[in-house]
Amino acid sequence: GGVTDSHPGEVLVIGAGSVGMAAAKVAQGLGANVSVLDINQSRLDLLAIQNQEIKFLLNQPAALENLLPTTDLLIGAVMIPGRHAPIVITHKQIAMLQPGSVAVDVAIDQGGCLETSHPTSWDNPVYQAENVQHFSVTNMPGAVPKTASQALSEKILPHLIR
Repeated sequence: GGVTDSHPGEVLVIGAGSVGMAAAKVAQGLGANVSVLDINQSRLDLLAIQNQEIKFLLNQPAALENLLPTTDLLIGAVMIPGRHAPIVITHKQIAMLQPGSVAVDVAIDQGGCLETSHPTSWDNPVYQAENVQHFSVTNMPGAVPKTASQALSEKILPHLIR
């Protein structure tokens, strides 16, 4: 992505909530080609107006099958508050990724949204499944507690002031 004369990385983010969009913006800022899939078309339309450098698509099988074979980094950021995360990427779909690709399951604290995910720790954070490196460390914000607390405060404060 960000190295001169190199091809930009292909990043696929599943989930257009705050976590998915934060990941997409960081990847785009590093020079990657970023696609974001979600099931909420009206949210995608709004985000597309605000983030013209990122591609937004409805999460459908055809879109996934088109993007997965060229994806270098897959980020699963699908969360439903108060519920178990739905599986949005199956074992078969993980196998469509290029060998050496990386899959990050940010929803692992809610059970994970990638069928091949299982919880890991900072002591042993990465494992391989279907020739894809998986990172699914639980409590990721705990690695940066000060930053996580500041981010949480920024999100909550406007609601408390009302």
